[in-house]
Amino acid sequence: MSTEAPQGPGFGIDIGGSGIKGAPVDLVAGEFTHDRLRIPTPQPSTPAAVADVVAEIVGECGAASGKLPVGVTFPAVIQHGVARTAANVDSSWIGTDVDALFTEQLGRPVHVINDAETVAKIVRYEERVAIRSDRDAGWINRRTITVVAR
Repeated sequence: MSTEAPQGPGFGIDIGGSGIKGAPVDLVAGEFTHDRLRIPTPQPSTPAAVADVVAEIVGECGAASGKLPVGVTFPAVIQHGVARTAANVDSSWIGTDVDALFTEQLGRPVHVINDAETVAKIVRYEERVAIRSDRDAGWINRRTITVVAR
């Protein structure tokens, strides 16, 4: 993982069983650039219904959402962008190419990662940063990891 911050605002989405949250993030300062939005997860939480909510959240932020890829945390095992399980979402997600679905819906690149894996990446990254004190990597934190985790 690079320690160089991408330029411009990123956008992070967290999909959960009860709510879908999102906000644009200044990747240098690690701060939201717009209020975080939360919309209840649709029931049933099918791929099309959830994709509509994700698009609504990004759209509500307008120009503040930036042009960088969107980072999404998702409650499923994700392999190469494809959901292999479905925890707290409809079982129709299994086998869905989540990256492709959201990329098509939003018209910009999307990277999806398992929500629990995101936490593991944060811990590994923070350990590396602590060891490499010669680098200023303070731009990354728990609010931006969903945008830049790769």
